[in-house]
Amino acid sequence: PPPNRVRWIAALGLARQVQATNAYESGSMLLEWCKDDEPLCITYIAGVVDSYDTLQGSTTGGQTLCTPEGVLVGQLASVVENYLRDNPQQLNYGAASQVLPAIREAYPCESPTPSRGDYSPLFPSKAHPPPL
Repeated sequence: PPPNRVRWIAALGLARQVQATNAYESGSMLLEWCKDDEPLCITYIAGVVDSYDTLQGSTTGGQTLCTPEGVLVGQLASVVENYLRDNPQQLNYGAASQVLPAIREAYPCESPTPSRGDYSPLFPSKAHPPPL
C-alpha cells in the first residue's frame, strides 16, 4: 500500500486502542499503582503536578502548591499513597482529583497575616479586612 495509506491505517488502529481504554483512572487504581511501586504511579503524579504548574494562575484562581524545595516526585507519590489509604471514601473519584489535595494536606502553605492594604473589595477572597 502507499505510505499515506499505511499511516492512515496505523492511526486508525491507534485511535481504536485509545477508545478502548478507560479515559479516567480512579483513586483506587492510583493507589494500586503506588502500592506496587509501579512506574505509572510516579509518572501519573508527575503529569498531574506538571499540568497544574503549567496552568497555575491562568485557570486555577492563583492557588498554588507549597512543596519544599528539592522534594522528589517519589516523595509526592508516597504522600498521595498515604492520602488515599487514609481517605478510602475518595477511592471511587478520579485519580487526578486526589493528587493536589494530598499534596496540599501534606505541605500546607503558610498563610500570611493580611494587612489593611491586602484587602480588595473587588477580590474579597484575596484577604478579609482586619477587624476595626
